[in-house]
Amino acid sequence: MTNSNNAEMFSNLSLSAESVWDVLIASCDAKFLLKINSIISSEEQIRIISATSGCETLTSCAKLLPDVLILDEDIPGIPPKLIIECLKNDTDLNSIKIIFCYGSSKTTHKQELKEQGIEYFCKKTDIDNSFLKKKLLPLLYTTSISPRHNVTNHGQYHERRWPRTSLNIAAQVEMVMVHDPDQVEHGMAFLKDISRGGAFLSMLKLNTSLVPYEPYFVRLKIDNPQLKKWEAESMIVRFNPGGSTGIEFLNISKKDQLQIAKLFDK
Repeated sequence: MTNSNNAEMFSNLSLSAESVWDVLIASCDAKFLLKINSIISSEEQIRIISATSGCETLTSCAKLLPDVLILDEDIPGIPPKLIIECLKNDTDLNSIKIIFCYGSSKTTHKQELKEQGIEYFCKKTDIDNSFLKKKLLPLLYTTSISPRHNVTNHGQYHERRWPRTSLNIAAQVEMVMVHDPDQVEHGMAFLKDISRGGAFLSMLKLNTSLVPYEPYFVRLKIDNPQLKKWEAESMIVRFNPGGSTGIEFLNISKKDQLQIAKLFDK
């Protein structure tokens, strides 16, 4: 059944009084936030959550598990394409429905994003009062008839894709700007545990004390008896106050993958 047919079928849908649905709006566009908040807030059973950067978006998704993410193409920090890829490839988060909102008349990666599983595309200027009934409520309804992931409480995960091993070693952190790779924010962190797909950092400190506002990726460097001249490019997928950070590897050499594998042989 197509999305348009779904919209017609559920055009008169309202949520039950017992249901409370979390909708995360990820945008730094003040006019867009005001507009979409005024439309959605008319439905009492919808709880609105806001995020104004890519990092905050992934953090809120991991911590709160919203039913629907309304993602602005112009969200700063982590590029939307990587946010979507991260959510759709994570078994804990891939049930989150995504509405992708764009400002220009044509979004460059539309076909690619469709293949990643985006439920709806909306031009920001075209969103009006019909958005609630025709797009958002049908998506929320499908979350009630399609089982979500196997968790008992928000933020409590029972499965991971890869086994992890505990470490406690210092790592150099470089936040590299996507549009200007020569622009780098330097810092340090402690690598607490690692798997072949990612790692968990604690006490993340940047020299500037500020997380970059524009799109970036994270480069980790370690030179330690356990990980010798080891390096990986990654993205932040979970961020907690106090510098606790979950990262997912994007680019890592076979040599350094083998170093991780050897940690599990000990």
